[in-house]
Amino acid sequence: MQGENKIYTSREEVEHLLQQTQEGDKSARDAKGKKKWSFGKIIRRSFYGLLILSLLLMLGKVWLDRANGRAPSLFGYQVYVVETGSMIPTLPVGSTILIRSLGTDEYPQVGDVITYTHIAAAVTHRVTEIIAGDDGVVRFQTKGDNPENSPDPWLVEREEIRGIMIWHFAW
Repeated sequence: MQGENKIYTSREEVEHLLQQTQEGDKSARDAKGKKKWSFGKIIRRSFYGLLILSLLLMLGKVWLDRANGRAPSLFGYQVYVVETGSMIPTLPVGSTILIRSLGTDEYPQVGDVITYTHIAAAVTHRVTEIIAGDDGVVRFQTKGDNPENSPDPWLVEREEIRGIMIWHFAW
């Protein structure tokens, strides 16, 4: 049917190919003229539909968090970018960190890197000491890893903690 250059040379050959294509389309249809859906095609379409729906819901959750002035969180995880050198050499400026929100009865331990809210900023420092106050409230002393840093002049309360760093990536 085809020459070496893959071009059809006669009208009969083209019509024969067209007829084969149309017969193939007819065999893929049932008796009522509707296309048959294979089991694999149904599974694939369902999977892609659920994937798209999931992505849209996640995007909506992030948008809703941003609209309400909260840090976007998906499944209890948040992503931040380190903007200062207070955690050098552990976290260079520009590092991306993944934070896991704390459970209701969970507290950070000494050595954990936490992200907390101080005034209106997110701060990521290491817990150096756990202090139980006379009022029964547990507070945390933090400090950046940079050797030039001194301990933070404030104590962090549990309610101020956004989460514990579980992963970081430096470019």
